[in-house]
Amino acid sequence: MSKIAGDCLVVCFILLYILIFQVSFCLLVNLKYCIFAGVE
Repeated sequence: MSKIAGDCLVVCFILLYILIFQVSFCLLVNLKYCIFAGVE
C-alpha cells in the first residue's frame, strides 16, 4: 500500500514541477515581450 502511495506522490510532484516550470517559462516569455514592447 505504501509503495503505491509513494509512487502516486512521486507522480504528483513531477506533474506539479512540470506545471510550475511551464507557468514560469510562460511568464518569462511574456515578460520579455512586454519589455520589448515597452522599449519600442
